[in-house]
Amino acid sequence: MARKSSTSSSSSNNRWRYILSSYYLKHTKRLVFLFISFVFLTFFVWDRQYLIREHEAEMTKLSQDLLRLQNQLQEFKSASGETMITNVLKDDPVDVQRRGKVKEAMLHAWTCYENYAWGQDELQTNNGVNSFGRLGATLIDSLDTLYIMGLDEQFQRARDLIILDGLGVAAIAGYAVFKELIFQPKEYKVYGKALERVQDDGQ
Repeated sequence: MARKSSTSSSSSNNRWRYILSSYYLKHTKRLVFLFISFVFLTFFVWDRQYLIREHEAEMTKLSQDLLRLQNQLQEFKSASGETMITNVLKDDPVDVQRRGKVKEAMLHAWTCYENYAWGQDELQTNNGVNSFGRLGATLIDSLDTLYIMGLDEQFQRARDLIILDGLGVAAIAGYAVFKELIFQPKEYKVYGKALERVQDDGQ
């Protein structure tokens, strides 16, 4: 019996020795390991709490921004379009003048393009011959600029040239012969469908 009780008391003492500081002072490696583990655990917990707080703050800010934007959208919808725009965007006279000058420059450049290179992309300066094919990339690329600047007549003429004259369709059709030599049948089938759609839109 005495042996059994002494064994149980020694095992309980062995368990409690890990709590005593004197044990770690004798075993410095374990003390260092315990200290590093404590520091690491502290940083890990602190970092997670910091990230959670940061995430909550970001979500709160995003919710406030969303609410503010929804309110602004409702204000725009409820007010009459022109009045609301003029109330919100008060034009600076200098900005109005600059916009006018940019629009004049665009109109001048576009008028010259219509007079000398209408539907073309690149002209030789000495004889005025198109050296790039008749794809009309310049014309197509300028449509959004014309629309945004409010040059409606120029936009309509450019759109009509693309749609009615089938600008670029002839060049694409000629290009298809070359493409047939290097495309796989499946890829050419897809290209052919796209070409048919362009030709249908042009008619």
